[in-house]
Amino acid sequence: AMARRCLPITGLLSRLFGLPPVTGESLAALEANSEISSAKARKELGFTARPPEQSIMDAYACFRNRGLLAAAK
Repeated sequence: AMARRCLPITGLLSRLFGLPPVTGESLAALEANSEISSAKARKELGFTARPPEQSIMDAYACFRNRGLLAAAK
């Protein structure tokens, strides 16, 4: 649901960071496959998930450090 809400700005972010855009079609493909798992990443790479809030805070700090956001006053 969060990714769908962010769709309007993903094009801008993809251009700013040179990344492929997230589209409604790519989200539909992810939603259609409910068998996606991080088990292999955990087993082979030691992946651990973290709270989305932490990822959002890190992304904000990255954008601010790159001068893409004004500093909070």
